[in-house]
Order: sequence, then C-alpha cells, then structure tokens
Amino acid sequence: MNLQPGAMVGPFRIERELGRGGMGAVYQATDTRAGRSVALKVVLRAEQAISVQRFVREAQVVAALQHPGIVAVHDAGVFGGVPCIVYELVQGGRTLDDGFKSLLLIERVELILELAAALAYVHEAGLVHRDVKPGNVVMAQ
Repeated sequence: MNLQPGAMVGPFRIERELGRGGMGAVYQATDTRAGRSVALKVVLRAEQAISVQRFVREAQVVAALQHPGIVAVHDAGVFGGVPCIVYELVQGGRTLDDGFKSLLLIERVELILELAAALAYVHEAGLVHRDVKPGNVVMAQ
C-alpha cells in the first residue's frame, strides 16, 4: 500500500510518508474530526489475517502503556477498509538514525538513559519490543 498526499483513509488525510518497515508504513496525516496532525500507521498487506491480528494486538498493547518515552495511541481500527493505529505525532521528530550524530556526548548519554527507562517500563509491563533499532526510535527536538 502506497498512500499519496491528499488521499483519505477514513477521516485521515495523508500529508506525507514518515517511514516504512516490513509490516507497515507510517504517514503524517490530519485527523479531520479532531483537526490535529497524527502519525498514522497502516498495515502494508492487510489481506494477510495474521498481519492484521498482530497489528491489532500492537495497538491494544501500546494503548495500555503510559510513559513519557512512549508515543501515545489516540485510536485504532479499520478506517476506509485500512487497518490503522493512530499515534500522537512527535512534532519535529526525527529518528535516532538521523539525529544521534549531531548531539553532544552528554546529550547522547541522556538520550540513551531515557530510551533505557522507556524500555525498562515496557519490560516491567511484561512486554518485549522485538524491533528496537535506531530507525524505530523517534527523538523529539
């Protein structure tokens, strides 16, 4: 699935693609109901039931987590026939891949400590993030 700017997915207007992985793509979108920008994650192969089941489970699990280092889930469901998770948009966010090298050493250490605290919270909740990598970590500016 490749959504173009201006395309509608239910009440969400696609603005631009933010990233893509093996299971899904993330777009910056406007929630026309709430009038706010969101990060909309969609399943790439919605015809595969197991992918949709994993996706729905991800939404349920992440929605239950509340930590300053974890992006909040606003909504989840099938919108316009497309399974979606609606995340808070990290304004000005960039991946660890993109931003880490430009930080001072002390800023790098502080960021790694924040990431470790968020992952510890996830582990304490009995969960394991199976795809932690610099391209999947979003840094706020």
